[in-house]
Amino acid sequence: MTHIAAKQTSTQTLKNKLRQAREEDAPPNVIADLGKSHTKEKHELQKLQHQARQKTVTDAIVSSAPNQNQHRTSPHSMWDLLRRYKTDHVQSNLPAQTHDNLSPDARIWKLGPLTLDPQAWHRFRYALGHHLLKHAQSPYNEAAAHRVTTSENQTLHKVDHPTLPIDPLFHKEIELHELKDEIKKLNSDKSPGDDGITNRMLQAGGPKFQEILHEAFGMLWQHEIQPTAW
Repeated sequence: MTHIAAKQTSTQTLKNKLRQAREEDAPPNVIADLGKSHTKEKHELQKLQHQARQKTVTDAIVSSAPNQNQHRTSPHSMWDLLRRYKTDHVQSNLPAQTHDNLSPDARIWKLGPLTLDPQAWHRFRYALGHHLLKHAQSPYNEAAAHRVTTSENQTLHKVDHPTLPIDPLFHKEIELHELKDEIKKLNSDKSPGDDGITNRMLQAGGPKFQEILHEAFGMLWQHEIQPTAW
């Protein structure tokens, strides 16, 4: 603590000299030298204060250990030490205690007693994020959820096993004039997507670009309607 007090005094002295030099319009090189010295002294002071806080926590852990060869503490005391270390130099709005989950089922949250155990936060987040679908205490309309799931499965089955014959439209190639018409209809001032390509860029591509784009779309379209894909 003596070293910290001495360093605090020297830091404050340099700070006062720097302020006085600025008020008296001292030469720029003098102000710059004083500024560097004050910054260095302040950094050394912060380093000493950090070492002192670390020593306080280490000493508390050693003194609370069962013996000198086993520096272990309970989760409660460790949580308390970490909290004291944090709030020793930083004001925190975190509560000292949190409510634990009283429910025997980790998926359901039931307000329990206050505890210092930091794992209570994780248990709360787990219960809060669990959807409880098909659970005995589910708050959702399980019948409606079942209907949605069934309908989705039926739709996917129809896609994988279409009723023949398939509409001829799906076998018809994309015409070049269709591509040009759609490009003209695009909103020129619309924001681009993740690729950064704007509609105005597509519209300014020209005939050669449109032919290349049409060929690419045609390959994708033919690939998707191959009989093996059905």
